[in-house]
Amino acid sequence: MTTAHGRSTVTAAPAATDRPPTLPTLAALAGSILAISGSLLDWSVVEHQQWGTTELTGTDGDGVYTLIASALAALLLLAGVLGKRALIVLGAAAPALVAVGFALRTLADPDRFARAYIADELGATGERAEAILNSVVECSLTTYPWLVLAGAGLAALGAVIAGARGFNGRRRSEPTG
Repeated sequence: MTTAHGRSTVTAAPAATDRPPTLPTLAALAGSILAISGSLLDWSVVEHQQWGTTELTGTDGDGVYTLIASALAALLLLAGVLGKRALIVLGAAAPALVAVGFALRTLADPDRFARAYIADELGATGERAEAILNSVVECSLTTYPWLVLAGAGLAALGAVIAGARGFNGRRRSEPTG
């Protein structure tokens, strides 16, 4: 562009943004909310001849960690959307993967909740805890650790897709040469 005095001026290109796409970000946020909800609900049912049936919530065990990680992922997703930063949205995948790890750990060893309950509530450790655990009639997981796994997995996947697409969009809008 030239001015009235015949000088050339260069106009600055519009600032490149790395705005994350809406749909994967919302899916990731919904996954985080599912994982938060699942962390607060009953994860295990323990039946014992002496103390009856006890329902253990996620916060009695690894649900505390999945709750914290999922809440952190949700906060990062919100900050990324409000700040229009794909890097922050992409960063939400890390705590979501932590929540996935804890959910998988719980699903791999369902007796962990019974052991934690025996240690915390009954004060039994070591051989006494094992004796009590052996007298447990039934120890089963509910569907809520699966809900946490699905929600945290959706949050991680959505965050990665939204972050990658946000950066991909920025690269396309930058001028070459």
